[in-house]
Amino acid sequence: MGFNFFSVMYQTSKSKGQELVAQRMVKWAIKLGYKSYLITSIYHDNEPIIRERELELSEKPYQVFEKDPKIDLPTVRVLSRKVNWPPRRITFRDFINILNKIDEELGINFIVTHSTLWNGPEDAAKWIMWRKLMGTINVNQKKIVYGHMSHYQPPEPGRYDPIERTYRMAWNMTELPSIFKAADLILVVTGIEGEDMITLGANPKQIYIFPGGLDDDEAKIIDEAKPDLFIEQFLKENKNKKIIAYLGTIEERKNPLAVVEIAKHFKNNEDIVFVIAGKPGDQWDKVYKESKKLKNVVLTGELTVEQKASLIKSSYLNIIMSKMEAL
Repeated sequence: MGFNFFSVMYQTSKSKGQELVAQRMVKWAIKLGYKSYLITSIYHDNEPIIRERELELSEKPYQVFEKDPKIDLPTVRVLSRKVNWPPRRITFRDFINILNKIDEELGINFIVTHSTLWNGPEDAAKWIMWRKLMGTINVNQKKIVYGHMSHYQPPEPGRYDPIERTYRMAWNMTELPSIFKAADLILVVTGIEGEDMITLGANPKQIYIFPGGLDDDEAKIIDEAKPDLFIEQFLKENKNKKIIAYLGTIEERKNPLAVVEIAKHFKNNEDIVFVIAGKPGDQWDKVYKESKKLKNVVLTGELTVEQKASLIKSSYLNIIMSKMEAL
């Protein structure tokens, strides 16, 4: 019997950091020779790719894809739905039962849950603890390694409004201790995050630094990228100018509007051009409106991997103006 790895995240995405790390874990595990799947919802970037009702009526409450239609990785998309609170989260329905069925069908040896404020980590921790307790009364259970990766953002004033901030504090105080009790590994990306996890109740021996989340294949594409691809497609009138690039979702949290304000101070400089590239978000309309007034700003929208690599290769500087980031 092989060793099967599962990464658990509430949805898939082409651009969101936590989702990408969860997806890349599956990719990395496959490269290491393990059978691997992403357990996720029916949603990709907030859009359903399977109808909830379809899974409700099926023989089992999940669908296995050996090659997912959105991310080209093995996935198990489970019965799930969006919730009104907490924001930006999706809940898995009957997830403990689903974990039992996935284990029966595919065999789980190592499972890592991602993020906070949703029931995936909560139910996985209960499932693992349940199995451990069955072992103590001589019910035969195979060992399953359980890891959790919070992608932790401290609930500090200014980072969230008071209602979301206090909800996050409540979730951390009630759910993280249960997860720590069940987990073999707590994955963090920095020593500072590790210290936060210990403060919240993790055992220092559980902490494992898992740096970054860079996709090796995309890094290779960047290494081999040609600057001309992006320049020919987006900067024909600015071919010889130095590119100051913003690359990220066009949302208020990442503050691309500040890049437009900076560009206004350089509107008479003929040597540089500002490029704002990324998927439209909640600040798109403002950025679009203001950037159209400036000849030295190019707003591209979402880029392909190849276009993104070419922009990185052709840029003189990258500018980051985020009001908050996990890292």
